[in-house]
Amino acid sequence: MERTSTVHPSTIWAREILARPDVVILDTETTGLRDIDEIIEIAIITTQNKILLNSLFQCQMTTIPPGATKVHGLVKSNLEGAPTFPQVWNALSKRLAKWEILIYNASYDTKMLQLTAERYGRTLPKLRVHCLMERVSAYIGGYKQMYKLSEACSYFQIEQSSAHRALADVQNSLKVLQALAARTTDTPT
Repeated sequence: MERTSTVHPSTIWAREILARPDVVILDTETTGLRDIDEIIEIAIITTQNKILLNSLFQCQMTTIPPGATKVHGLVKSNLEGAPTFPQVWNALSKRLAKWEILIYNASYDTKMLQLTAERYGRTLPKLRVHCLMERVSAYIGGYKQMYKLSEACSYFQIEQSSAHRALADVQNSLKVLQALAARTTDTPT
């Protein structure tokens, strides 16, 4: 009996996301993983790889913890001359409210957006967020585990450069989304 080929639901979803004009891809870099940490870099691109925002932000901490620096390479002196989060908040929040936002590991980045907004007395607008990590993980392993962006890049044979910098991560996320959309059968290979 011959098996008919079907397209995986994550692939269908990826194709639909790429076809929509109001979807952007977002990534942040932070001072750490705790509730006291804040965003120090954010990048947003369109699904056509047009850069809408790529900015560092000054932070309230006197130093960036070594563990965070080890991940993204940013130290406090890198943030000198950068705007503060409140300086860009009005424009950023209006954009966030109108877009559909795709994030690799959405639960982390949305949490950090919320915490950083609250730190500066701002209110995060209601976001319409999609998590690329969940869809990729469903495709690769049926949700048995969550795959990091580096693992997704490896799986789809995408050369990853400048990992853990916001712009590189959104561009790598776009490549993963495109690779997922290009799949033709429901069986990961």
